[in-house]
Amino acid sequence: MNFFHLPFTPNTRILTENTLNQYSEIRKPKRGYFPIKIRKISFSNELLVIGVILDKEPEELVYIKVNTSELLISCSVDTHENYLSRYAYFALNQLMYYHTEYDFEDYYWPGFFDQETGGSKYLMIHKSKDNLHVSSKVRYKGLYKPGKQLPIVSANIVELRKAVPSIQEEPPRETHKVLGFCLADNNNERFRTNHYPFLIPYTGILNKAKTEVRSFTTYVLNEMQLSEIDLSDEQQNLVEICFDMKKIALVANPEYKEDAHKLSEKRKQNQNNFIP
Repeated sequence: MNFFHLPFTPNTRILTENTLNQYSEIRKPKRGYFPIKIRKISFSNELLVIGVILDKEPEELVYIKVNTSELLISCSVDTHENYLSRYAYFALNQLMYYHTEYDFEDYYWPGFFDQETGGSKYLMIHKSKDNLHVSSKVRYKGLYKPGKQLPIVSANIVELRKAVPSIQEEPPRETHKVLGFCLADNNNERFRTNHYPFLIPYTGILNKAKTEVRSFTTYVLNEMQLSEIDLSDEQQNLVEICFDMKKIALVANPEYKEDAHKLSEKRKQNQNNFIP
């Protein structure tokens, strides 16, 4: 099988739209609707197979192999080492979708497959309708991928952080209604994440023994909802911190084909909010 070679951004497995366009004169039509559908079919022996349907044409197959510094791509039609076919181009373009790049790190597993069976005892390859999810098995977490930069280990001994005193909250004697705190979690690996995890106050009802929360009442979104509860100084301080966290938790998502400058600003904003 003849492969066309596309270089990654140095020290990454990221292919950019700019690089793709430098190696091909094919482009989406500027006018009219041109439907493109792709589906990830299999991942075996380091080879990712993608089905591509352009408009009403029959489905063709695109074959992708991720190397240390470049992407190898071929297809069932006419891609070879000196030519990138329409199917291969549009498959890569569609993988980028709203972004101007695509990271192939999830499909970089050199030497992790059995060449005879095509399978891997180290990886979990989970197939959904049109997608594939590849990750190392739990017992093999931390396996080294060739070419991946290892973190620099400093010789300086970092002083351990001191434990922060926790609030020992006593159940109120007069009422069964209490203030609690929980984590508003989210899946940060999804394509569109609404917000980062943040702490949110809630009110609940204690059991008769006043040893645990029997039922949830409501989330506390503003100070007005706490008018019936006498807060200690520690609780009041923590509630204010929760409200501040909520303000910066929203994730700025990329828009369709947004330019690199705006994407960089959003990434910086998200990073600043995630690590205040």
